Amino acid sequence: MALASDPSQYVPTPTGEIAASANFYWSGTAWQCLTMPSSAAEGSPADAAWVSGSGSLVALGKAMVNSINAPLPAGTNQIGLVTAGGYTAMIQVTPTVQAAAYAVNTVLGGLITFSTAARISGGSGIIQSVAASFVSGVVPSLDVIFFNASPTGSTITDKVAVSVAPADAGKIIGFVQITSGIPLGALSYNQAGQNAMPFGAVAGTTIYAAVVTRTAITLTSTSDMILSARVLQD
Repeated sequence: MALASDPSQYVPTPTGEIAASANFYWSGTAWQCLTMPSSAAEGSPADAAWVSGSGSLVALGKAMVNSINAPLPAGTNQIGLVTAGGYTAMIQVTPTVQAAAYAVNTVLGGLITFSTAARISGGSGIIQSVAASFVSGVVPSLDVIFFNASPTGSTITDKVAVSVAPADAGKIIGFVQITSGIPLGALSYNQAGQNAMPFGAVAGTTIYAAVVTRTAITLTSTSDMILSARVLQD
């Protein structure tokens, strides 16, 4: 179908806005002209703010630039994250113990809280290594049991034999056995590495631990033990 010989009938004369382009389409009964107004009104720039999908092209362009340049809000939002090795956290806790003798199978320091084990709330990670240092220089054999939530029904009390309730069995992440250590003068350092124990925090970023001595030891200070965990965070 051919257009009329006078195309001006399809291009409206601008009144108030400069016609930036004109496109023709067939409506089914007649040719129609679709015009795209420019961002400027005749005589002065039209630069009103872009609100609810309406405004000049200049305003639209500025809104896009502002959105691109705007910083991410505080939190864990990411755009195009590229990392080498992820997030590695070194978490240390000094629980309160007693300057006293501890019998075999008793808990050192009660239930221990690692409040920043996960990077985000409900997050996950891998417990890579665990260490316990002692100011008194003792080199015991230890079991460190990890929980993804507080084992509220269990007995995990300082200087008391450990007892995990059946209702808390599902909270156990796993355990790490520390069976080797070295004296460093008055201090001792005991470590178990390469554990690769995955975990997921049930709520928040916290996981829990219980340290159980499998050998009889005597501590000399209420801050005798420092428990450390190296965590690869997702």
